[in-house]
Amino acid sequence: MNHDTDYLRDRFERDSIAFEADLVKRLREAMADGELAKEPLTCEWTICDYCRGNGGHSRRFGAFNHEQIEDWSDEFREGYFSGAFDETCEPCNGSGKVYGLNEEFLSDEALAFIEEAREAFRWTQSEEWGERFCG
Repeated sequence: MNHDTDYLRDRFERDSIAFEADLVKRLREAMADGELAKEPLTCEWTICDYCRGNGGHSRRFGAFNHEQIEDWSDEFREGYFSGAFDETCEPCNGSGKVYGLNEEFLSDEALAFIEEAREAFRWTQSEEWGERFCG
């Protein structure tokens, strides 16, 4: 796996989380504009998929094998595994949780709106991936 692939995969994951968080806003706007019938939206806090609830990560370092880790100084190894070099998770702003839409009680019309928005998002992401690697 090369650096470009890792970067795009990582960015796609962050963008996906941000997109999901923005769905409530999109639904409210569609309801206000009369595009969708008004209905209650239920939201809930969930664990951030990007940092797995830790609020930070060290993904910028990439993955290391056992031999590489053995070459590190004791001080660096201790700092790395203790989280001293972690950066704040962007999707959850370091909280470890994200506010998301509970779709369980939504109408079929609202669910179709969401699926259409997700499909458009996936299409945009795949276009970007293709342009990056296929020219």
